[in-house]
Amino acid sequence: MKTLNSKIEKKEKFEKVKERLKNYHAGIWFLMLFLIPLIIFFYLSRYVGYGSFQIGTNVNYSNETQFFTVSWNYLLQIVFLGPIIGIIYYILMKKLFSKIDINIRKNQSIVYAIDICVVVLIILNCIGHFSHLGFEIVNAIDSTAGEALNSEYNELFVYAWFMDEWLGHTLIHLTYFGYLMVAMCAELLLNEDKRMKIDELALITLFSLFYSVIDGYAAIEGECGFILLLLHIIATFVTIAFISVKKINPLKYPLLLTLLISTLFVILFNLDWIIRYGFNSIYPFYSGNLS
Repeated sequence: MKTLNSKIEKKEKFEKVKERLKNYHAGIWFLMLFLIPLIIFFYLSRYVGYGSFQIGTNVNYSNETQFFTVSWNYLLQIVFLGPIIGIIYYILMKKLFSKIDINIRKNQSIVYAIDICVVVLIILNCIGHFSHLGFEIVNAIDSTAGEALNSEYNELFVYAWFMDEWLGHTLIHLTYFGYLMVAMCAELLLNEDKRMKIDELALITLFSLFYSVIDGYAAIEGECGFILLLLHIIATFVTIAFISVKKINPLKYPLLLTLLISTLFVILFNLDWIIRYGFNSIYPFYSGNLS
């Protein structure tokens, strides 16, 4: 009898959890289904070793086939963190669109504009990953701790460094920030009439922390922390002004709240880095390479 009652209680608890998950805000599911695959793909492609492979090519000035070695990790990062995550993001955005009332004429135009932004962001993100990881292999300035600057091929090395560190990293972090901003704009078109509960707020805090690592610590290491800091602060002020004018309750919009909370973490990451490593007079002002 006790065993039967125990099974019934477990089933009831499971049904309650299932029902609670169904009632989560759309923004919560969006963040969960976007960030969890991103974390998994990042870990699997960056920290699990898969060896390398060689690519052969025939070039001018040589009668023999030339080869170069490529790490599987580089290839997997380009594929997983660029197009695969981009596809996931696109599907999630379509799910958000499906919850928007497009019978309202204004919404139709906004959704169309957001859809274009989504495609552009995904393309730029893929370009960023290809530029960063493609040129990191030949980034002699980093690999020689700056000694390559004294080489006769200085200009070539600076070009490779720029494509890796500045263009590549900046595009990656700007587009990840853009992913959040565009999704937030779509979320504001939803008719959310319920406030988030404590479990959802806990998840939002966790998601905000992870987003702040992308836009804070990782962006600083990638030479674009200052830009991301400015963008977060500007976006936050604009959002606060929008909330005040439209009388919006942030507790009803997970993505909006994620921006606000993650900005606090981003500011803390930047302050911590400056306190520990100092400030520089030239752009990017503080970074992994200039510390």
